[in-house]
Formats: sequence, structure tokens, C-alpha cells
Amino acid sequence: MPVIFLTPVIYYNMSEYEFAKMVKEIEEEPLFKKLMYPENRREKAIKYERLSRTDISSNFYELKEETIRDSRSPDIELLIAEKKEILNLARGIGEKKFKKYFLYCENAVSLKQTAGECNLSISEVKKLMELVNNVSLYNEFYHPSTLSLNSRVHYTKVASVSKNGSERGCLLINFFSPQWVRGIYKIDYDKLEYLKSGKNFSEEELKRLNGLIKDIELINTRKTTLYKVLQGIVEKQKTYFNSGDIGNLQPQQQKELAEKINIDSSLVCRAIKGRSIDTPQGEEKPLKFFFSGEKAKIESALRNIMTRPYTDEQISDRLKKQYKINRDRRTVREYRNKLKISSGVHWNKNNDKK
Repeated sequence: MPVIFLTPVIYYNMSEYEFAKMVKEIEEEPLFKKLMYPENRREKAIKYERLSRTDISSNFYELKEETIRDSRSPDIELLIAEKKEILNLARGIGEKKFKKYFLYCENAVSLKQTAGECNLSISEVKKLMELVNNVSLYNEFYHPSTLSLNSRVHYTKVASVSKNGSERGCLLINFFSPQWVRGIYKIDYDKLEYLKSGKNFSEEELKRLNGLIKDIELINTRKTTLYKVLQGIVEKQKTYFNSGDIGNLQPQQQKELAEKINIDSSLVCRAIKGRSIDTPQGEEKPLKFFFSGEKAKIESALRNIMTRPYTDEQISDRLKKQYKINRDRRTVREYRNKLKISSGVHWNKNNDKK
């Protein structure tokens, strides 16, 4: 039986923007900073842990000023200016140090040590960290979904899938948001107990500590859920991602993936809702596309085939040769009628003037 995470539904129903905002607020709390960036390394109780086979998208370093302007958009010019400042500071300290201290932060050290290592002032370190978090907060405006333009559903593009050049056949999940690239929080519970016994916290900090740790655990759960779903999709559709051929798309059910990654199927449904990814071929696909099954595969193949006039018999033959789909003429006709696609017999009448 799959394990059901007993976490508030609200954490799963949050938009990526709302979730990023919550993460940003938590990371700006003095108590969080005390546990993540202590002056004394022996008092460090929280650190980042990267998710396997993930990285930052190469698009992170690109400035795209053509963003979606709608009622949800913040001040676009301000955001672009902020990102320019990030990249200018990053160039100044070098890409290697930028990734180590501000992007991945796997071995996050104190602000003072970071400033010394990067030849920056503490105020510049704080500013750079804040700007990187703002990129996470407004990620969907830096990398807007094209699917939202022609759909009633608002999509957020969370990542791109790419081929790993150093490892043949391996696919990477490249997140657009630094918050996702950093992965999850690794909490040293023994260290927390040691710090509490050593009176390292004020009375107010002790009151907040349990709530902070609970928030962090919930963030980890949501991140882990989406990550497992993305990894499950990539693993199942490996041949499709490598080829870009719709004929290689494998039927998959949400329940099937849920059982495989050991979570409740309702969480898979929430994880894929309104989210999309870019394929290695540069096509944006909603996550639900990978759970559409054989029916969606046939419909997509028909749309690809019918760029020229073909009879139902010819379509049936091409489905078999190009997509390894065996369907007779009657079934082809039913799909055509549903999609309102004309056959070759009526092509000149209905399609030539389109």
C-alpha cells in the first residue's frame, strides 16, 4: 500500500509563487539564519542537500525581457534590473564561487566567511542572497509558460529535461528556480537537541523552534513529492525524451506512478496540476501530457500526420509505420471525426484555404 503523507493539503495546493514566497520568508527568519549560517560551524544544524540528477537550467543566466504582462505580473523592469545586478555580481566573483556560495549553498558558511571568500562586504552578500531568492520568487515571470497563452489553465514551467553529455543516455532535470536547485533541507536533529541543552536559544527562539522545523519538514515533503514525480516521468519516458518521437511515448497512469514512488495518487494529481516542463527538443509539455495514455498518443500522432491529405487507409498505414500504432480505418475515422480533421477525400474542400 502506498504511504500517505499526513501533511496539510494547503502546502500542496499552493502555487509555485506562493510556495517560493513562503520559503523566502522562512529563510529570512533570524532563527533560520542562526541554524544555517552560524558563526561557529559546530552550531550548524541545517544545511542544503541537492537532489540527484538535477541542476540549474542554462536559461538561468539568460535575460529574457519578453515576459507575460498580466494582472499577476510584478514590476517587470525592476525584476530585470535585479537579475542584471545578480549576474554582474556573479561575474565579479566568478561562476565557481557564485554557484558554491549563492546558488547551491551545499556547505553554507557564515555571512562573514562568505564575504571574505568572495571579497565582498557583508551587505553585498546579503543583497546577493536576497536577489537570488527574488529570482526564485518570480521565476515564472522570467521563464513564462507558452501554454498559458492558449489555455484557460495557468501553467508554471518548473524545469527542463536535458541529455547529460558526460553520461550517455542519462537525463537531467534542470530547474529554473534556485530554491529547487538547492534541493531539500537536511536537519541535524541531534545537533538541535544539543544546542537546546546548551542554552543556545533565547526563550523566544525556543518558542518558535518547533514551528520552524515543522515548516521546513513540510517544505521538504512538497519538494520531494514533485521531484519524485518528475523523476518517475523522466524514467518512464526516457526513450521519448531522447528521441522526441511521439511514437515512443509510453502509456502511464497516475496511480501506477504513485505506487512506484510510494505516495498517495492524490499527491501525484496535485503535483502535476498546472505545471509543465521543456523537453530536450525545446517543446513545452504539461506534466499531465505524460499521463494521457494511448488515446492522447493517437490524437497527437494524427495531428502530426495530417499536415497533408491522406485517406483513412493511408493514415492507418502511417500510424503503424511511424508510431507503431495498430488501428483500422474505422477507428481512424472515429478519431478524425472527434478531432474535426478532414480525410484526404475531402481535403481540398475543407483544408486548402486554412
